[in-house]
Amino acid sequence: PQGTTFNNLNQDDCNLLMSHINSIPRDLLGESTPYELTENKLIPKEILQELGIKKISPDDVCRKSRLLKK
Repeated sequence: PQGTTFNNLNQDDCNLLMSHINSIPRDLLGESTPYELTENKLIPKEILQELGIKKISPDDVCRKSRLLKK
């Protein structure tokens, strides 16, 4: 939610957030996801995996704060 601090997040939390956010299809990208565009045009999948970023199935994408509940 707006106003939430990111100070308590570690790198794994950030990778998880980025993986979910970038696995949401966008109208602007022709219903592709930012992850797919990056994987296909900019960065090989192996490098994304090394960075800790992975593709999340559309049915498994979570946009709620519960994603980071520990």
